[in-house]
Amino acid sequence: MSVRLEISEYADADLTGIEDYIKFHLSAPKAASKASALILDAMHTLSDFPESGTAVMSPDGYRTPYRVLICEKHYAISYAFDRNTQKVWVYRVFHTTQDWLALLLGRGSGVQKEQD
Repeated sequence: MSVRLEISEYADADLTGIEDYIKFHLSAPKAASKASALILDAMHTLSDFPESGTAVMSPDGYRTPYRVLICEKHYAISYAFDRNTQKVWVYRVFHTTQDWLALLLGRGSGVQKEQD
């Protein structure tokens, strides 16, 4: 089964931001290209496996329409799959150190979580 994949402007901007951060702030252009390619590959696998990610639950137990696919341990791809239209809508791409759940649900600034 192959479904239609659409990438939002937010996700596109997120991907550009990740690539730019790695390229310019970390001075690693090859790593930036590799990260971008890995994220795009993961997005495209959603066309064939639209329910491969995990359903996102809100902190109060409500099942949201979103799913999240973790890519290479460092990136969270948030998306929704509509069975009726057979379409996957990629909404955002976050670094896993961000509070992506709060950002996705509009409940936070997305500031990086403290690391132990």
